[in-house]
Amino acid sequence: MNIFQNRFSLFSGIILLGLLVLNCHFNGNPEKNIRNNKDYNVLWIILDTCRRDRLSCYGYKRLTTPNIDRLSRESIIFKQAIAQATITNISFASFFTGQYPSGIGFFNKAHALNDTSLTLPEILKIYGYKTAAFVTGPVTHPIYGFSQGFDFYHHSLATNSDISSAKMSFRDFMPEAFQWLTKYQNDKFFLILHSNDTHLPYDIPESYQHLYDPEYQGVIDYFITNKELFIKGMDFLEALEGETLYLDELLSLIGNEKLAFNQKQIKLTPADLNHINAHYDGAVTYADYWVGEILNKLKKLKLMDNTIIVLSADHGEELGEHRHFGHHGMYLYDEVIRVPLIIKLPSNLQSPIYNLKSKIDYQVQLIDIMPTILDLLNIPAPADVQGHSLLPLIFESSSLNLTPDTSNLNFKYAFSEGGLIRQSVRTAQWKLICKLDNTQIELYDLLNDSGETENLVVREPEIVRQLLEKLADWRQKNKILKKGAVSLITNQKNTETERIKKPDKSEPGEGLFESEEMIIE
Repeated sequence: MNIFQNRFSLFSGIILLGLLVLNCHFNGNPEKNIRNNKDYNVLWIILDTCRRDRLSCYGYKRLTTPNIDRLSRESIIFKQAIAQATITNISFASFFTGQYPSGIGFFNKAHALNDTSLTLPEILKIYGYKTAAFVTGPVTHPIYGFSQGFDFYHHSLATNSDISSAKMSFRDFMPEAFQWLTKYQNDKFFLILHSNDTHLPYDIPESYQHLYDPEYQGVIDYFITNKELFIKGMDFLEALEGETLYLDELLSLIGNEKLAFNQKQIKLTPADLNHINAHYDGAVTYADYWVGEILNKLKKLKLMDNTIIVLSADHGEELGEHRHFGHHGMYLYDEVIRVPLIIKLPSNLQSPIYNLKSKIDYQVQLIDIMPTILDLLNIPAPADVQGHSLLPLIFESSSLNLTPDTSNLNFKYAFSEGGLIRQSVRTAQWKLICKLDNTQIELYDLLNDSGETENLVVREPEIVRQLLEKLADWRQKNKILKKGAVSLITNQKNTETERIKKPDKSEPGEGLFESEEMIIE
């Protein structure tokens, strides 16, 4: 045997030994070892009213989000993430509980989370996490129940009922957020950073207002940037009683491209319509600037490697599609419910041995974020959580035979709610929208009509029947939860640890619900 053969044999032996060690370490199943580390930090960045299709990492024509793009290159991008609501506080209720709005009975601005609802920050607090949230806008006020479980909940209206003073931007709280992060950098933490920079009235620095439309001069600048006109005469208590917090009429298209304001109509020119979109893009870029600052701070504190980062929206925004602007809480087209979702894993989970996917085409829901975070931390989800861990998708689990329009029920259907007005059920190809009494039905073929312009309800009666049946089944499950879900009926906060089930990892989603007899009150 020559020298070359000796060296080759030695090299082969080393490789074989390494593979055997890895195989022993991972017990032949890397997926089981994903959950070994319980001490990851969790940072959740929520860009209020941010459209997926306006982020350049999602293929937008403008380079709007260089910092988010940088994050996405080290992350998993979910291409079909569906929001469960089109109003911020309803989305937050779903975020924190992992349930549909109907499941928890949270439908509008008059509702609040019951103080016995077991929320994501409460669970993490039980497991020793420092918890903080820095949030903006009126409808994240502590009165809605979102502060439970947080050691520190920063909201500008906590002691002030004047909604016109609500802070909306990252810039309004970031120094304090960075101070908190620095203080607890050596503890395991759960931190939420939420901004309304991409929410009307798009109150961003002037340099960003005309970033993509520098030559524009017109009426839109006046209306969008004048808060006194946009937020008028609505105090916080009225909002809690179910009144509309914002004047929807400000940016509602009526008839022949006319802007309604105080019952007056203003003709919009093509330049005006273009500038609304350009101004919004500027807001996205401004929010992206702050995301860059957040990432830089994490790197400076050496926290990037051990932190799970989630970036999402709560819902999207209509920018002229279907003759609407804003998000009125009732329309369920994709510009409002299909949102960005990006998840960055800690560095030790990015090894090639995990077969990590960078982009996921399967349809997922925002209520899946909570169980995914808990799954990564090896913390069991409460029995009433309706979302499902995304780890089998992220790590290409061989136990799931998935296709984009998968037969696995955990990921085949997505449901969204427009308050007590409309609901939708969505698959990878079809979306059905209807009122709660199954009237005003709309059906769209998303593969061939992504803009949802042609209602196929007459042409496809069998698809309509199937989706209405699925919607009816979903409503019934929510009705059961609404009447007696564990997280809503107990009044003993000292029993929270008993209400968290032991993890059952045999099948994705298995063990999330108790039997029907145990759910009913």
